[in-house]
Amino acid sequence: MKQKLALAKVFPKDFIKQIKKAHGEEDYLPFGTIAQRLLEVCGNYDWSIKEIIYEPNGQVSGCIGELQVVVDDQAYAVQGSGSANTINTKDNNGDLLKKAESDAFKRCARNLGLGLHLWTGDNPYWLEKVLQAQVDSDKPKPIEQKPTG
Repeated sequence: MKQKLALAKVFPKDFIKQIKKAHGEEDYLPFGTIAQRLLEVCGNYDWSIKEIIYEPNGQVSGCIGELQVVVDDQAYAVQGSGSANTINTKDNNGDLLKKAESDAFKRCARNLGLGLHLWTGDNPYWLEKVLQAQVDSDKPKPIEQKPTG
């Protein structure tokens, strides 16, 4: 449960970046930040692109990736889709695939609780508190000493 808790921890504000979207600014975590926490908490992981998605004109528009990792002695394989954000871009397919892969990787990590607080929007984020309570309840209780005599 300790690794799940570590993955679910809210990132400090200085790690969170903003990107301009059509509907306003959106918070996000850079790929490197997500990958570092995953490596810090879980160690090595396996990552693969399961499918590349193309537009009718042959341009890459997204991908589906799979992240395989061991968390608290349990193996997980989670999938996520990523977008290449092809609107008004002159990027080649290699660059578009890198964008889609990064997006898919972050969504897979989110499915493990990593950075999930950024996807809750206006709803409360309680996962970290619930996992912390579970970890605390698993701690051994100190033995009370009874007075002698």
